[in-house]
Amino acid sequence: TYGTNGLTGLGFFFTAGRDNGPQLQTTIEVPDCYTIPSFCIDNWGAGGWYATTLRNNVVAGSLSGGNSIRASNNGIIGFTDTHTKKFASGNAAVGTNWSRVLPVANLIVTDRNRYMWHPN
Repeated sequence: TYGTNGLTGLGFFFTAGRDNGPQLQTTIEVPDCYTIPSFCIDNWGAGGWYATTLRNNVVAGSLSGGNSIRASNNGIIGFTDTHTKKFASGNAAVGTNWSRVLPVANLIVTDRNRYMWHPN
């Protein structure tokens, strides 16, 4: 982004309907998207943006925020310290009430001590 002092930050062109940029291509969508200050599209669960966009393809991540579960029914998640780990969707959403049938609007964090996505 450009301000009166020149380049003041980094921005990405982003359209949620058909993103081809870095926002959705290189990030993990957290299970509880609605209560965090970070940018995200939708909660994990049934009937949300990912279900529509991915045409209810569970393996592609329609119930898990676009996180595909193609590694023996697990998703591979990369962490900022550079390690990766396989997680079943339920284990990646631990600390929430997530299930494959829970509507996205009903997902909440139930145990902040076990929820690994943000410390708040």
